[in-house]
Amino acid sequence: MTAEPLSSTARQTSPGLARWWRRLDHPLGLTGIIVIAVVVRLLLAPHFGFYGDLRYFREWAGRLQERGLRHFYAPDYFADYPPGYLYVLAFLGKIQQSPGYQLLKLPILIGDLALAWCTALLAARLAPESVRRRLPIRPIVLVAVLFNPAVLGVGAVWGQVDSVPSSMVMGTLLLLLTGRRSVARDLSGMVLFAVALAIKPQAGFLAPVLAYILIRRYVVDTPAAQRLVGAARLALITVVSGSIWAFSGVPFGLSPSGLVNFLRSSAKTYPVTSANAFNFWGLFGFFKRDSDNYWNGQFEVVKVFGIKANTFGTIIVGLGAIALVWAAHRAITHGCNQARTLIATAVATNLLAYTMLTRMHERYMFPVIACLGPLLMWRWFRAAYWTLSILFVLNLWYPFALYNGQWDASGRVGRVYGLTIQPWFRWFFGNIDAVDTGQKKLWSFLVVVVTVAFVGVYYRWLLRPQLPRVWARQMLAPGRSDSVPDRGRPVPPAPERAAARDATGNNEQTASEPDTELPPAPLARTAIAALHRVRTAIPLPGAEKPAPSGWLRHGPRSLVALACTFGLLALRGELRSARTLNDSTFHLQMIRWASGQLERGRLPLDGWFPDLTLGSSFFHHYQSLPYTVTAILGRILHMSVSSMYLWILYLLVSLWPISVYWGGRLMGWGRWAASAAALVSPLIVSIPSYGYEHGSYTFQGWGVYTQLWGMWLLPLTWGLMSRAIRLGRGYPLAALALALTIATHLMTGYLAVLCLPVLGLLTNKQFGARVRRTALLGAGGLLTAAWVLVPLLTDKKYSAQSTFYKGTLYNDSYGAKVILGWLFRGALYDGRHLPVITILAAVGFVVCALHLGQERARIVLGLWTLSLLLYFGRVTWKSMINVLPGSEDLQMHRFIIGVQMAGILLAGIGTVALARLVVQGATAVWDRYGSAGSPTPAAKNSIPSLVSATAVVVLGAIALSPSWRNTWDYDRGGWAFINQQRDYDRIDGPDVSALLQVANNRGDGRVYAGTRGNWGPSYKVGFVPVLHYTSHNDTDGVGFTFRTVQSLTTDIEASFDENNLSQYEMLNVRYIIAPTSRVPAVPHTVVQTLGGSTLYAIETTGYFQVVDRVGSISANRVDINDATAAFRGSDQASRSVYPGIAFDGDKPLPDTVTAATDSPPGTVINQSNQRADGIFEATVSAQRQSVVVLKATYDPGWRVTVDGESANTVMMAPSIVGVEVGPGQHTIRFSYRSYPHYPWLFLLGALALLSLGLWPRREQVLVYAQRAARRFRPRPGR
Repeated sequence: MTAEPLSSTARQTSPGLARWWRRLDHPLGLTGIIVIAVVVRLLLAPHFGFYGDLRYFREWAGRLQERGLRHFYAPDYFADYPPGYLYVLAFLGKIQQSPGYQLLKLPILIGDLALAWCTALLAARLAPESVRRRLPIRPIVLVAVLFNPAVLGVGAVWGQVDSVPSSMVMGTLLLLLTGRRSVARDLSGMVLFAVALAIKPQAGFLAPVLAYILIRRYVVDTPAAQRLVGAARLALITVVSGSIWAFSGVPFGLSPSGLVNFLRSSAKTYPVTSANAFNFWGLFGFFKRDSDNYWNGQFEVVKVFGIKANTFGTIIVGLGAIALVWAAHRAITHGCNQARTLIATAVATNLLAYTMLTRMHERYMFPVIACLGPLLMWRWFRAAYWTLSILFVLNLWYPFALYNGQWDASGRVGRVYGLTIQPWFRWFFGNIDAVDTGQKKLWSFLVVVVTVAFVGVYYRWLLRPQLPRVWARQMLAPGRSDSVPDRGRPVPPAPERAAARDATGNNEQTASEPDTELPPAPLARTAIAALHRVRTAIPLPGAEKPAPSGWLRHGPRSLVALACTFGLLALRGELRSARTLNDSTFHLQMIRWASGQLERGRLPLDGWFPDLTLGSSFFHHYQSLPYTVTAILGRILHMSVSSMYLWILYLLVSLWPISVYWGGRLMGWGRWAASAAALVSPLIVSIPSYGYEHGSYTFQGWGVYTQLWGMWLLPLTWGLMSRAIRLGRGYPLAALALALTIATHLMTGYLAVLCLPVLGLLTNKQFGARVRRTALLGAGGLLTAAWVLVPLLTDKKYSAQSTFYKGTLYNDSYGAKVILGWLFRGALYDGRHLPVITILAAVGFVVCALHLGQERARIVLGLWTLSLLLYFGRVTWKSMINVLPGSEDLQMHRFIIGVQMAGILLAGIGTVALARLVVQGATAVWDRYGSAGSPTPAAKNSIPSLVSATAVVVLGAIALSPSWRNTWDYDRGGWAFINQQRDYDRIDGPDVSALLQVANNRGDGRVYAGTRGNWGPSYKVGFVPVLHYTSHNDTDGVGFTFRTVQSLTTDIEASFDENNLSQYEMLNVRYIIAPTSRVPAVPHTVVQTLGGSTLYAIETTGYFQVVDRVGSISANRVDINDATAAFRGSDQASRSVYPGIAFDGDKPLPDTVTAATDSPPGTVINQSNQRADGIFEATVSAQRQSVVVLKATYDPGWRVTVDGESANTVMMAPSIVGVEVGPGQHTIRFSYRSYPHYPWLFLLGALALLSLGLWPRREQVLVYAQRAARRFRPRPGR
């Protein structure tokens, strides 16, 4: 076996420690270990215990004493334990009718000692002779078992009996796998197993391994002439041991069939995914219904791929057990040690059952730990033993603390220790009262990871056994041509065979033969050879020569040029300007505001953006760099905002293949693979959209302009980060690329940061150096982006979290079931046409999987897998997604960008792989049929290349034609929409714009044109709703919702009630523009009618209002809409009565009036504003202590002066800013102050980049610094 034995540790053990262990390896020392273990248990037993279980044990012992075995079970009495352990409780009941904790735990103590002794004995017999000579196995394993926190936790602390059946299972393995073979010995072992099964049905997880042992021993390995006798012996063992289990319930009135029915009924006690067990089903949620059985009023059954959880888990465990036993059989047949192999198989089978079966309790992992004990001398199994022990203790801790804490809090049972040690418990498990928390799902995920890792190590252990030293010498001997030794079973010399029999009592290959393991079995060798041939036939792209000769060297660049030319031609209609109907409307408004700030001499890093959602400090809550850069370029080139925007959009979309190509090259892929990825990049289209496809950006699409910048940067960022981590240089450029990605599109930047571990840690060399480089690059990139991240995080609590997005695809994505359905139907890469790109990506996936030894293959698969898992979103991962920082603000459906970007790279790899196969085929055909007619030797070399190239081009054009056609038709269809909208803008647009300009000229209130949730989308100019026109005309509007989603007024605006006059007052909605046929339901006057539209005026006090503060509302960024709903539904705003807001735990402010009054608190004499500069001024007259509110969203950046003196701002309902004033006339000035620390943050970023640049040369810099210090050091005497 290839697992490293304990001897590696023994070589490092100090002589003194080794001698100390040696002293323990005799009766007195072993007795001392056992005595100490007993004392520890006796000290723990009286004070701790899981009250629920021990209460039942005590009640059952008393009931057994009172009523006897026959009448213990009753239809109206709860007892879900099978009869096995009830015999023990009956005996304890005879000693004491209501046993205490010490007496109840006495059998557990005995079970612990028996388990430790059997494990130590079995480990000593399994250990190679060389290890036994160097280390005393028995005391080491005794200590590892008896003082394992998992063993102490489940027994002495909890009070459960798992060690009792586990000790019997260990005795079964000891009897069956060691010692001299005999029917009596095997029968004794199976009788022990039957008793263990009668105590705990979970012992049945070992049944496949035991069945294999007996069938192999009495049938397979028995000579043909004696197989009938062997079968009879097998039947005898089976019948006797099976009868002991089947008839164990007879004294209790349970026939064998009654026992089976009882076990079925007990299994239905908790028909749930996971009963507090951290396993695969914990990822889906704890105590979720797993089948059609009723559970706690739940209707939804957890399903995987449409299969009920209970059925799915059973199928996986059944198939897995068969696969594990078959692998063990093949390994044993070809020379692996039988005892070690079967014990490892027992561990794998138990662990698979615990991980994948539903209805598991937290304690059911214990048999796994018990079976790992005999394998502690191997490094990987030793690591698994302690890892699973730690996870097991953590798993025990949660229900122990939860339920004991509930019993203790009830006050009915005396003092019960729950061990809820805070804050540690909260850090490890989250809220104790929450059924599903992210921390518990994280532990479940770790158990799944350990299971997968263990099964992987197990298979590697079986399929790649260590070559004997003698064979290695023979294979390396001169003149030897065989790649593997002869497959005959080696026969050790007679003395070694005798030693083997002395150790184990049988002639099978044993643990005392450390050098008799065979090389890979023929089947494994054949599979490896076949895999090698496939890898050779389909090499990983990237191995081509640095500069292909001849015309081929222009091929990759030609593919990139072709993809760019296609985009430039297909998208040229996007350069025609028209009113937009998607997010482009909002982006254009941002750019116009940024351009205005530049015109005023200010760099638009922050400021008050006034025209959407009652205004917001949008630029420091959002990815504003693309707006600023676009505005700067427009001013430099003297182009209008609209023209500059369209040209940048056109060029970035069309020329994106260049970024894909260079990103692929930087990640280590060859010219052809990178250029093939660039070729397919413009052809991506998906059903869910929002990915890296033309429909995300064009006029008829979504218009996500900032994502377009992130799309251009992500391939380059991946490539630069990968190169920096791989080579240890180029940190500044990689960190700058990461920072720019964050600054241009936060979701793309977030994905890039999450991808850092994939880029840095999927390596098989220089792992420590890679970890340091990854951490250095990540820290440098985040520090460089500090000017974006620090203001964002500082004011996070004032950034709204919309309740309208909760539970929608925007926040939660679609879930694995839907996304995998799209993936396998081709809908993520090809939309609804022939799945060409999907097939190419699948081929690329297979090619990378075949070459997992290559780092670049692992990286692209890792990027794709990580992105896909993130794209599954909250629908799949539920609360487990909360482990991601800021996950509550992530739009999970946007992670399709990573799936598509990595898929494009895979498609490029698949294209090259298929092209190579075509070239090989064409060359073979030419060599066979066409070379004879070649006129010259030169032609014989050039013609096959020409034929191959022609074949690739023709087949590639045919294969990609559906994708080319689909993208071309879509883009050209956008031209028609743009031309039609231009006609509408020319005919009907001026009337709407003129009405909006009237409101703009007055500048005293906001304009309402419906919302996106009522009649707003149906009131259009051509294709564009008029509520978009308010944004196009830079009108201060209400109704163009969910644009500046960071504003605290986001949900309040979306909930606007157009029939409530008070809401017009509190939001200063002074105008309504609507179809002439639609008359407002509130009092109004007609301002003007043009064409089919009318502008109405509503009476309000303007942007300012003098109000009384009465009452206080507690709210935060999540619930502010719901918290203020009652106020917004009332008429208080019309009566100048507003409650204050105690925001995010702030103390409520006192009322400004103590008694109700009908007189107004004051009036606004005059007011003015410079909205674009964030300045609002008013002169007010206050009759009493009152609050002057500015009907703009509250933000900590607001500053206010009252009569020239600074004052404190307050938050008022629904989410606006105000200032408290006394009686009299006052001059009020509100102004927004931008975030003040940008210079320091830019300096921090610059220093981070400088440090990254100097880091690889730190030794040289240190030398130069020392020389400089010596040069300027003053000389003595001067």
